[in-house]
Amino acid sequence: MTDAGAKFWTLAEIESRLEEAAKTLVALKLTIRDIPSRQLVRWPEVVRGSLDAFGFTPQRPRVAAPTPGAIDRADETVAWLLWMEAEQRRIVWARACKIAWRKLEDLDGRSHTTLRKVRASGLDAILARLNAPLTKEDAVRLAFKKDGAAKKEIRAVT
Repeated sequence: MTDAGAKFWTLAEIESRLEEAAKTLVALKLTIRDIPSRQLVRWPEVVRGSLDAFGFTPQRPRVAAPTPGAIDRADETVAWLLWMEAEQRRIVWARACKIAWRKLEDLDGRSHTTLRKVRASGLDAILARLNAPLTKEDAVRLAFKKDGAAKKEIRAVT
């Protein structure tokens, strides 16, 4: 049995959290340390023409920086992906990033009905894990996260 105050998740809430996490990760500004070394370019950008040099090209609107709460929710949500198998993870994350079913069919080689079943089974795995009763270890971790006073209990559990 779960607590009376426990939150029960729905598929719609999980899907919206995954989409929010994808948007948050896109909106984060990556620094040089965040980019893998094989993608780094050490040369400065080349100015192709005089109009490019003086800013006559249209500007792209900047995406607003995500709030700290959105980043925390994204961190938690991305961890949910580890509860699925690799093929489910790829499809669920691709759909959270708004990749069309047709493009996924081309990339994966399977029909959209098969991909929808894979996505549904992945979302069901997350739903089952989120709505499962708390174990003793999870309860101790939540208590530690809230007040930081449960260090002795964590050592006793692990």
